[in-house]
Amino acid sequence: MLPTDKTAFAALIVKTWRFYGKRPEVEDIAAWFDLLEDCPFATVATAFKRHLTDPNAGQYLPSPPTSSGTCLLQRERMTIPIPTKPGGCWCG
Repeated sequence: MLPTDKTAFAALIVKTWRFYGKRPEVEDIAAWFDLLEDCPFATVATAFKRHLTDPNAGQYLPSPPTSSGTCLLQRERMTIPIPTKPGGCWCG
């Protein structure tokens, strides 16, 4: 994502959290942005949409990458090539 995507990304996080009756803190939004910053915004937005509409995964708030490397974008089986972070894959 680009720095210019931060406003749209913050709106996406707020909207997503609202589905679960929650309100993200500024720190939550910043942490998610840092974790997914190497991914294109369109890819991130599509992954969140797929998560929300999935009858199983959509029952729960999306979670950031785990120690095993599984994250929202992997769970949503994104097919768009996504850059990886040095030392591990966060989003593809």
